[in-house]
Amino acid sequence: MLGDHEPLTISPVLSNIQKTLAAPISCEGEGVHNGKSVRLTINPAPANYGILFERTDITDKNKIIPALWNGVKVTPLCTQILNSDGIEVRTIEHLMAALFASGVDNAHITIGSAEVPIMDGSALPFLHLIASVGIKDCLINNMGAPREFIKILKPVEAKHGDAYARLVPCATPRFSVTVAYPQHNVGEQSSSFDFEDGHFIHDVASARTFGFKTDLEYLHAKGLALGGNFSNAILINEQGKIMNPGGYRSPNELARHKLLDAVGDVALAGGIILGHMESSRSGHTLNNALLRALFADPSAYVKVERSESVSFMAKAEQTTLSA
Repeated sequence: MLGDHEPLTISPVLSNIQKTLAAPISCEGEGVHNGKSVRLTINPAPANYGILFERTDITDKNKIIPALWNGVKVTPLCTQILNSDGIEVRTIEHLMAALFASGVDNAHITIGSAEVPIMDGSALPFLHLIASVGIKDCLINNMGAPREFIKILKPVEAKHGDAYARLVPCATPRFSVTVAYPQHNVGEQSSSFDFEDGHFIHDVASARTFGFKTDLEYLHAKGLALGGNFSNAILINEQGKIMNPGGYRSPNELARHKLLDAVGDVALAGGIILGHMESSRSGHTLNNALLRALFADPSAYVKVERSESVSFMAKAEQTTLSA
């Protein structure tokens, strides 16, 4: 088990063995949209369990919500999942990205309200939590439980106007994102990441969620962004300049955060996608539409175990964290 300041081996996304947490981890914080304080605990789970949320504040309905693409109801500013009783958890994308990047396939997550805490607006606090306990293999009959991969066989695309998200064949999970907000005086930014060669903690995880000052009045009227502040979100003014003290964490932080969101949304596929996700001006809605288009076309993919599908060597990522 890892201590707070020991090196963290993030289980490679390309490992052939399912993983879970070595021990429960918890955090508390506000939802960026509803502004409510909430406690969240991520518990270890057995092989083939998947990632399930449990709403501990619900007593009269089904309170278990699977984290899967076909349960997604997307709002423009976050990804929310619902069960058959309409019970929801929202703003799950940063947590899902952290679990995906850490190689965690199975977890039971308890939460006391409808929104995952925003923390600092990135995936980094969740990765620190995972680092504090480490991860372990999931076993079946004392053997490592095989992990399922979803191998992309041909291009699949979802489009809306000039925005698109597509998946094309690739040996590894890879993401390329381009964003532009000319209406907010923010020019084009791009970011790319490959889970075989990249370092998610350094290259993606710290990128924060963002919003525009001109949208705040409208968002507040809709009951959104009520918990947003400079400690958990980037705010950009009418001239396209960041208002946060200290500025950006990276010159292309907006694109990096959209890539982080894409990782979290694709993590709802129910397996590790071996493919290159390319997107331009996409968001949660198109990301989910892409998964729906993929699974609507059985000729576009095949589900395989690593031993059948992958010729590369999995690489562990060694990074020292301070939890």
